[in-house]
Amino acid sequence: MLDLANELALEKVAQEPFDHAILAGILVSSSRLWKRGERGISFAELDSDLQPWGSKGAPKDDLKKLYDDAHVWVYGDFTLQFPPRADFEWSPLAPKSCTSAPPGSQSATACTVHAIRIQ
Repeated sequence: MLDLANELALEKVAQEPFDHAILAGILVSSSRLWKRGERGISFAELDSDLQPWGSKGAPKDDLKKLYDDAHVWVYGDFTLQFPPRADFEWSPLAPKSCTSAPPGSQSATACTVHAIRIQ
């Protein structure tokens, strides 16, 4: 992850050192999840420096390519509705897989909501 953060800094993909670290973490984690069979990987990014579009909606090709190569979709807010994703749709009725947390932990269960593929 640190190597990728350094590469991103040298390529000037993001402006701030903290952004390099965040972006590297997102890209590496998404790639790992993809390799393990996860699909529909998404996250919300409020920092306009790391969004793959500019203030008028034009794509930032360098960031878009990085996210696309890592198989991750970027939403602009926590409603997970913008920009709309055509290949997946989140639904509160989407299937969930839950596991009980170990005794003594602070949370009772851990759940993962899976996206519903639109075909």
